[in-house]
Amino acid sequence: MAVAAVATLLAAPWGSGPAAAAPAPTPTPTASATPKPTPTPTASATPKPTPTPTASATLAAPAPAPLAVTVSPGEEAIAAKAATSKDAIGAATGPVTCGLVADGCSQPFERGTILWTSATGAHWTRGAIRDAWTRTSAQDGFLAYPTSDEFCGLVQSGCGQHFQGGEVYWSPGTGAHWTRGSILAKWRGQGWENGFLGYPTSNEFCGLAGGGCGQHFQHGEIYWSPASGAHWSRGSIVESWRGQGWENGSLGYPTSDEFCGLTQSGCGQHFQHGEIYWTPNTGAHWSRGSIVESWRGQGWENGPLGYPVSDEFCGLVRGGCGQHFQRGEIYWSPGTGAHVIRGAIVEAWRAAGWENGRYGYPLGTEYWSAGKPTQRFEGGFLTYGVDGRCLTGRTMCASKNDRALRWMINGEIISTYDARFGCSTSPTDNGSFTVYWKSYDHTSTLYNTWMPRAMFYNGGEAVHYSPDFAARGYAGCSHGCVNLRDWEGINWLYGQVQIGDKVVVYY
Repeated sequence: MAVAAVATLLAAPWGSGPAAAAPAPTPTPTASATPKPTPTPTASATPKPTPTPTASATLAAPAPAPLAVTVSPGEEAIAAKAATSKDAIGAATGPVTCGLVADGCSQPFERGTILWTSATGAHWTRGAIRDAWTRTSAQDGFLAYPTSDEFCGLVQSGCGQHFQGGEVYWSPGTGAHWTRGSILAKWRGQGWENGFLGYPTSNEFCGLAGGGCGQHFQHGEIYWSPASGAHWSRGSIVESWRGQGWENGSLGYPTSDEFCGLTQSGCGQHFQHGEIYWTPNTGAHWSRGSIVESWRGQGWENGPLGYPVSDEFCGLVRGGCGQHFQRGEIYWSPGTGAHVIRGAIVEAWRAAGWENGRYGYPLGTEYWSAGKPTQRFEGGFLTYGVDGRCLTGRTMCASKNDRALRWMINGEIISTYDARFGCSTSPTDNGSFTVYWKSYDHTSTLYNTWMPRAMFYNGGEAVHYSPDFAARGYAGCSHGCVNLRDWEGINWLYGQVQIGDKVVVYY
C-alpha cells in the first residue's frame, strides 16, 4: 500500500494541479538509543610557565679594516728631502702636487720649492735662482727640472744650480742668469765662474744674424751661430769687434777663440770675414779681404810688416783702401789689387803724396833692378839705392845719409828703422863689419847706460835700442853706436840677426 502510493505520486505529471495528498501514517516511534554518558573531563596538564625572556647580549659592530694609505714615490722622495732641508727652505706651505710634466711632483715651502721626477730625484730651488728658472716657464720650460740643489760658496760669494736643460748662476754683483747648450759648454771649458770670463751678466739671447745667439759675461762675450760654432772674445779685441757692429758688421762672427802667446806678446782672433790682432804697443786692429790676404802672404805678424797699427781705411781715390803696419803699408784698389810697400820705397812714395801723388797705387811688389829695390806704380817706377855692400847676404845696412838702418837679405829690404849715430866727439865708424856678440839686456860698463838688444860688430860699437833716442829723438847722439828707437822693431830684429851677419855703415 505504501508502495502503490509512492508509485502514484511518482507517476503524476509535472504541471498538473496540486492533488490532495493522502495522509502519511504516523511512524511507530523507534526506541531512542541510550545516551552516552558525558565523559568526565580529564584534568588538563598544568601548562609550563612561559620562560622570562633573557636579555640577549648586544653584538658589537665589526671594526672596519684600516684603509691602506698609498704614498707615491714622488711624495715619499719629497718628504725625505724636506726632512733634511728645513734650514734652507723652511716648512711646507701646501700639499704635494703630482701629475706634472714628465710625471713630476712638487711641493711649495716657505722659502723655496721641492721638485721630483724619477729621472732627476728630489731637489729644492729657491730665491733668485728659482726666480730666474721660473721666468723660463719652470719645469715646463727648456731648463726643465733641477738635477741638484742650489750650491753656494763660489767665488765672489756666488751660487749655482744644475738643471736638465742648463745652468743658473748668481752672484751679488751680477744677479741670476741662465746659460745652456754650446755657449754653456764653451763657458765650462773656460773654467766656469773661476775662469777669466767670470759670471754671466745676461741670459742667452738669440734671434741674431745667421740664426745666432750670444751671452755677456763679466769679462767677455760668447757668441754662437750654426756656421761658426761658439767662441769667446774679450778685452781690446772684443772692443774692436764691437766697434765694427758685432756680428752684424763687416767681420761677422768669430770663428776661433782669442789666441795669445804671439810675438811681441800679441794676441789675435779669426772672424768669418777678417782678423783682429793686438799687442800692448799697437793696440787692437782689424784687417780683412785682399789686404789681410796680402798680410798673410807676408807671414802674418812674424813677417817683415809686423802687426797692423791701424784698422783698414777706405774711401781713398778710385775706391781704394789701405792699412798701416809696423814696418810698411798695404794698399788696394779695385783696379790694382793689394800690394805691400815698405822700406825706402814707401818713404819715397809717402814723400810723393801717397796714392794721391803722381805715382798713384802700386801695381806689384818690390823687386831688384840694377842692384836697387824697385817697385812699379800706376805713374811709373820708384827705386832707391843702397850701398852695394848691402846687396849680398844678411846685412844690417846703416845709412848716415838718411839716418836709417835697413835689414836686408840678399839685396831685399825686409824692414827699415830710424837710426841715430855717434856724436862728432865719438863718431860711429864707417865700414863693413860682422856681428860677433849679442847681449839681450846689456848695460855699458864704460858709460853705465842701458843698451838692451845689443848686437856688437866693431869692438864696443853695437846696434841697440836707446831709451834716450826714443825720448829725445835726433836732439841727442850715441857714443859711437847705432841707436834704434823702435822697441818692438828691435825686439823683432834681434830675433832675426845671427852671429856672423854683416853690418855696413856708410854715408
